[in-house]
Amino acid sequence: QSHTEKYRLYRPNYPDELFNYIRQYYFNGIVDDQQRIPFAVDIACGSGQATVALTKFCEKVIGMDVSPN
Repeated sequence: QSHTEKYRLYRPNYPDELFNYIRQYYFNGIVDDQQRIPFAVDIACGSGQATVALTKFCEKVIGMDVSPN
């Protein structure tokens, strides 16, 4: 297995509560379940696990990392 595959397999995922906290911050604490952040950039996204998770809370997400993997 490559380093990237091992990282993806063994790195813990972030809980939805973290993304809900970010969403509440973005919308100044007034959020309904249908509101989504229009755009997010996940810088230093690694294998993109958080990038994918952000798609539940954002309309558009771009992940950027220096590693080509």
